[in-house]
Amino acid sequence: TRNIAHFFSYRENIELTWLRNLLLVMVGFWVMMVVFFLVLPYVGTNTEEGIKTQTDAMFLMLDVFAVAAIFYLGVMGLLQPKVYKTESLQALEDSSDTSAAIESLVSRENSESSDAPKASSAKYKKSALSQSQSERILKRLLEVMANEKPYLQSDLTLPDLAALSSTTPNYLSQVINEQLKMSFFDYINSHRIETAKELLINPLPHTKTVLDVAMASAFNSKSAFYAAFKKQMGITPAEFKKSYV
Repeated sequence: TRNIAHFFSYRENIELTWLRNLLLVMVGFWVMMVVFFLVLPYVGTNTEEGIKTQTDAMFLMLDVFAVAAIFYLGVMGLLQPKVYKTESLQALEDSSDTSAAIESLVSRENSESSDAPKASSAKYKKSALSQSQSERILKRLLEVMANEKPYLQSDLTLPDLAALSSTTPNYLSQVINEQLKMSFFDYINSHRIETAKELLINPLPHTKTVLDVAMASAFNSKSAFYAAFKKQMGITPAEFKKSYV
């Protein structure tokens, strides 16, 4: 879940704790099985037929659990299809330098991520991206953000913006992290906040309320808008609007 900020411009309906819960249940089940086989010779019947019957029962339970786990994983995955269109897959599909893409993705997975990452030469030391390429990508990114305003798409993802910027997701992420000192999530939201500030100061007919402003600025919920606005500006949208009345 720590890498969500490097891939999505939103967090609503993206929840990966179910994977952790599934893992915990599986670990617990295997611990129970280990304990069962360790204590089996010392409890209950210890005849060969009795042990075989109990062992068969345990393996039947394991089969049922495995089917249930696979079904649960599939259902939860279908409810969040974008989670599976990961940066890793997109980078490998789009990058002409597959080895560089793999190395960059492995480097990212092994490094600590945050909502406001610091530029780190160690993080991208194996990247094939040169300084001139980085500057070209940054220039193109700024042009796209200014002219096409993709941040107004509420479901914008890193691969979406990378396609518009004529680069690969892993290179674009590196440029945003190193050049702009932000995660993808914070970078996109910073533009949305600027849009919201304009609408709060000069409301349009369809942006009379704070919720209207949030929706017009491509936030998916009022709570997400308040959190992002308070983080960037230090005050709430209502307080900001009042200061201009």
